[in-house]
Amino acid sequence: MPWWGPQLLLLLAETTARESRHWVVDARGNLLPEARKPAAELSLVNVSLVRRDAAPGTSLSFGAWPWYPQDHQELAQLEQRAAPKPGNHSSPGNESAESLHRAKEERESMSTLTYVFFPAALVLAVLFEAVHFPWAEVDWSLPLDRSDGLEGSEKVDSSFAGLTVLLARRGWGLARIYFFGAGRVKGRCYLGLLVAIHLLGMYLDLAMFDFQQRYWNLYQQPSLPLFFELIRNWFILHIARMITYVYEFYVEDMFFLHWRDHLTRYFEAIWVPSTYVFKMQEGSKFDNPDQRIHVDIASFITQSYSLTFGVMKVLVNLGMYTYMLATITPASMHWASLVGTALLYSLVGSCVMHFVGSELAHFSWLGERLGGDFRGELRRVYDQSETVASIRSEEAELQRLQHRFERIKLNTWLSMLLEKRLSLFQKWYGPLREVLFMCILAPFFIRGEVSLGRLKQCETALDRISDALSFLVDNYSKLSSYRATVDRLHNFRGSCLTYLSPQKLAEEDETKGALDADVIERLAARGIPPTWPRLLGGMEFKEAPVLPPPRAARASALCLHAEGLRLPSGRALFGEVHLEVAPGEMVLVCGEEGSGKSTILKALAGMWPYMDPRDGTVSQEDVVLLPQKPRLPMPMSLHEAVAFPHGADRYTEEAVRAALERVGLAELLTKGLATQLDVNSTLSGGEFQRLLVAHCLLARPSWVLLDESMAHMSAASRAELYELLADQLVKGGTGVVSTCHNHQELACFHDRFYRVE
Repeated sequence: MPWWGPQLLLLLAETTARESRHWVVDARGNLLPEARKPAAELSLVNVSLVRRDAAPGTSLSFGAWPWYPQDHQELAQLEQRAAPKPGNHSSPGNESAESLHRAKEERESMSTLTYVFFPAALVLAVLFEAVHFPWAEVDWSLPLDRSDGLEGSEKVDSSFAGLTVLLARRGWGLARIYFFGAGRVKGRCYLGLLVAIHLLGMYLDLAMFDFQQRYWNLYQQPSLPLFFELIRNWFILHIARMITYVYEFYVEDMFFLHWRDHLTRYFEAIWVPSTYVFKMQEGSKFDNPDQRIHVDIASFITQSYSLTFGVMKVLVNLGMYTYMLATITPASMHWASLVGTALLYSLVGSCVMHFVGSELAHFSWLGERLGGDFRGELRRVYDQSETVASIRSEEAELQRLQHRFERIKLNTWLSMLLEKRLSLFQKWYGPLREVLFMCILAPFFIRGEVSLGRLKQCETALDRISDALSFLVDNYSKLSSYRATVDRLHNFRGSCLTYLSPQKLAEEDETKGALDADVIERLAARGIPPTWPRLLGGMEFKEAPVLPPPRAARASALCLHAEGLRLPSGRALFGEVHLEVAPGEMVLVCGEEGSGKSTILKALAGMWPYMDPRDGTVSQEDVVLLPQKPRLPMPMSLHEAVAFPHGADRYTEEAVRAALERVGLAELLTKGLATQLDVNSTLSGGEFQRLLVAHCLLARPSWVLLDESMAHMSAASRAELYELLADQLVKGGTGVVSTCHNHQELACFHDRFYRVE
């Protein structure tokens, strides 16, 4: 033994007697104290040290210590550090002078912040709150909530049940459209793969949790071989987690795109066929259907996934880390008390968050609606740019746009104020748990009952448990936004299903449910692999016919028998209407502006919703209605415009050229049939009407309804086109119904005419 060995052993004996404990290494590498012994029983013989890289349960003499003092100066430093200080105990009330000095230094290190910057920050915050509102430039008196009984008048259900159980039920009602339809094979496979990836990630987190103890114990028991092994294991864990995260995001993107694709198809399928009826009935109630289909569906998918897997992680982490905490809690403390503390902490935070932020869901709803209104107004100004320029209405349009945006500003400010209060509480209450858990666990470490690694494990377990129990606190804003999104899609879906059939459905859940199931099943084939077994969700696919189906036989007459037609306001327009048009017959309906001519044509075409199906019958088959102000999608080629709504491949280029030449649009052929153009703005009103007549010459429908469709033409051009219709269509059995103001001009081209008084 070196010459300084006995002195150091004596020093260690005195220190050990003072602390009255020995230290050993257990099987897991934890540093544990032996039972306390009286100081009188201690001697130099039983004084032992644990070599930091020694095997579990072993005890070595100081001569085997891996770090030897090399000279007297180093020995003096070692003795100075190891010498016991008077009163250097961990028990309260018996602190050493050094510990008191360090506490004083800690207090003085924050004195500038405590006595200067912190009070100054409080004063500045109070001053800012007092003076910043006039800078907002917001009209606080503007009304945001609707009072007309339409969508938005009601408050979003932001109760605890509304943000939990009821929200989950309504969200599942929308999600099952995909998982029981087009996504019942690929969607479920994607979901199962993501669950497996998340569980693998949780396993890696658990492995990192166990690794954390050995990592922090290295600071107490340094060992070079152990250091290299820990670094190697860290790289293995890091690479495994990296691969898991990358493929998790990649599969998520695949899943989101597939889900969004087929959910968008579903909403298109229930909205587009009844667009006109929906607009007439619900246009004033539901704002911006385009926003619901484009924006709300994407938000619903991402938020549903995030919250669902968040709940799954909450449940798994709560069970896993509660069990882990029960196994690593210091023996002198029951693990349930730690879990109870975390539960109480989370319950208090959840209650305060719900009390403070209950209006956040409604503000999110209003933000979506007001933003959609503003975009709709911008789109209207763009579409009506010619009118704006013609009547010099720029200033009036600017005022309307600014009025829309003022409401957005007000709603945003109210949301900002509410989120500020929520953030103040979250930023104060969230980090509080770190101090709380440290105050609970630190005494056990100071008394030597747990090692540093075990202490860090306990902190991590408590942190994960607290995260799980604080799910409502951490995700309150997301839940509020999700509630608004789900409500918008749910209400929109219900109204679309109501008007999906040719006649308005009775608002019965059974009828709407059957229609909804039929749409889901019809669209399911697009997302299911053709060879997938039926037992696992596959479908029986029928081969598509090579040739188009034969055209149905024409009906004997186009009939309208109604005892009453009403306006959208509910006022009766006609008491009784009886009109029949036979194939190959031309009928003219005359009347003044606002007399109801267009309404009769829309009723004949089956488009008018304000007619009780029980009061009359309407039969429409293969009917084309040419409105007064038609519009086509843009951009499209001239070939596509003539063929629309059919595909361009339905008609040959020779047939299209011949139809355009017959209606007097031969000059358009110089641009080429494949040239992309906006026919709505490129063609004049008369040219547009000639283009639609060319479509009728190609399509040859059973009936053509002309709602003053040639009003933009000269008398000679109208006469020319009516002769063309009579020669090309009426002789072939097509019936024609026209409207006009003066019957004397067009009566000669029709078999009979009616005058609407």
